[in-house]
Amino acid sequence: NGGATRALLGMDNEVLVVSNRAFYRVDTGGAATLVGGIASDGHVSIARNGRSSGTQVGIVCDGLYYIYTAGALTQINDPDLQPPNSICYVGGYFVLTCPSGRWYVTEIEDGTAIDGLDFATAQRSPDGLVIGKPRGNEVILFGARSTEIWQQVDNPDFPFLPANVLSVGALGAGAVAEATTIANGVVSETIIWAATDSQGKYAGVCMLNGFTAQKISNLALDRAIQAEADPSVITATSFTDRGHAFVAFSGTDWTWEYDTGTNLWHERESAGSRWRVSYCAALGSRTIAGDATLGKLYVLDPDANDEAGDELVCTIQTPSLEKHPNRIERPAWY
Repeated sequence: NGGATRALLGMDNEVLVVSNRAFYRVDTGGAATLVGGIASDGHVSIARNGRSSGTQVGIVCDGLYYIYTAGALTQINDPDLQPPNSICYVGGYFVLTCPSGRWYVTEIEDGTAIDGLDFATAQRSPDGLVIGKPRGNEVILFGARSTEIWQQVDNPDFPFLPANVLSVGALGAGAVAEATTIANGVVSETIIWAATDSQGKYAGVCMLNGFTAQKISNLALDRAIQAEADPSVITATSFTDRGHAFVAFSGTDWTWEYDTGTNLWHERESAGSRWRVSYCAALGSRTIAGDATLGKLYVLDPDANDEAGDELVCTIQTPSLEKHPNRIERPAWY
């Protein structure tokens, strides 16, 4: 049922899916239960809190805010809250961002309770907020031309203080991904996103390294992103497999995937088009993937010999060889 997978979140014993305007819970056996509806078509942001029981999941889309708990979805209408455009979870708090630049924290471990005074404003640059993402005890607040990093502190008045600001923004909410990196024997968490410069122009795909935006994209990916007439169609997702951590960026008819261990990009395709996957989520030891156009979920299996019944697409391109003015001799290939 449903259609394009717009959000995916792995829980302890189920995966939560926003498919078109429908919200489903899917158990470990693959049985789907319709829970409710998300009454808008924009970017969907989803996060869970840290309750030991009665876990809450916050969902935000186009100014609408919902809480899912105990199998039920409830829309939250709080007059103290400006219409939000994203939600994330940091250190016991849901963080809700707003296009105006204001951002709120809920009561600790309670997404239904919002004090009208528990807000701050990202105002180092007058560009509003696109999305918020967590990194450890920090909340990373992306605007269209700047990014503010706030750190959690032990403060009874407001639990975050500003730590740094970057003159680098985000091209769109969908093109920002929380990512695991596995490199040089170290596993860490970061953010990888399609970045903009201080004028709002695309500047490359970047990885947040400390307080620095480190550009990691190649020329081919940069061209693909800049060729998109509508940057909002670009999505980013991450997953790990066999000791490697990957981030995939997809547009209308292309997908490029980055291996954080090798620092190399490769193209990824499904039969006839871009990679069919929009978002990935972990469910136990399995990686669940949502279809970008159909109401289907898949398990990413490195030992599979097909892709949902279709042939796997694989192209091997050798590097250029040059020995001019001398000749090159190579063995015959059989």
